[in-house]
Amino acid sequence: GMMESFKDPYSVFVEPPQTELQSQQLSGKFGGIGASVRRENDGRYALSPFPDRPAAQAGVQEGDVLVKVDETAITSEMILDDITSLLRGEVGTQVKIEIDRVGRQLAFDITRGEISTPSVTWRILSQAPAVGYLKLNIFTQTSKDELIKAIDDLKKQGATQLIFDLRDNGGYMLGFAGGQTAQPT
Repeated sequence: GMMESFKDPYSVFVEPPQTELQSQQLSGKFGGIGASVRRENDGRYALSPFPDRPAAQAGVQEGDVLVKVDETAITSEMILDDITSLLRGEVGTQVKIEIDRVGRQLAFDITRGEISTPSVTWRILSQAPAVGYLKLNIFTQTSKDELIKAIDDLKKQGATQLIFDLRDNGGYMLGFAGGQTAQPT
């Protein structure tokens, strides 16, 4: 109500969980389990653990469906930011997650680590095992190396086709070999 009283179309109130997520995103690192969360077509939330991060080290696998975080049941009515806030926390603290892996319920106690925000995320599509999915979240100085690593990993997993997703990417300057630089996109 107070923000509306300003009658400024560019001023908005951001709820605390979203404010925390935005602050973490801008800093480039946060305490978390090291996995991306995505909403599936059926409304459930699936995990994609980052290699060598706490979730992967604990045994979380690509496509595991998130059922519970600590004592909070994960439902299709929840928004992604709220689920992400449950998984993140202070480095060194523990979070208990419960997942469904193809009808089998499993629980993991994961110690949150310092997670750097990757510019590239990737996975094999569960519905098309020969298709690799790459998402360039943001252009950074490490994007080129991250893309090369992602493509190599997807090929090792059997990908023969790639989807390259640039949606929601605000652009940035990306350096290439020889010192050439692309303009913001």
